Amino acid sequence: MRDGVGRWPLVGRGPELDAFAVALADPECRGFVVGGPAGVGKSRLAEECLERAAAAGFRVGRATASAAAGVVPLGAIAHLLPAGVDLSDPVAGVAAGG
Repeated sequence: MRDGVGRWPLVGRGPELDAFAVALADPECRGFVVGGPAGVGKSRLAEECLERAAAAGFRVGRATASAAAGVVPLGAIAHLLPAGVDLSDPVAGVAAGG
């Protein structure tokens, strides 16, 4: 049964959520990546982690890879970068931008 927001409840992801809680509590942690094969529930897990981070007061953002974004350097995260970041050297541009 779906919850009030139209999503399926998150079940069977205790170890992943525990790992996320550890990362969230670590002041040295600057990000968290959810990865895996298609169809394993990455999007639902990422939504849950994003909501938990936001509820804890963190500024959050989400990037999703796609074929269209793949033709642009860092295209999947372009919307998260500050305006004017020079991506001719993506690593240097992101480091300088923020």
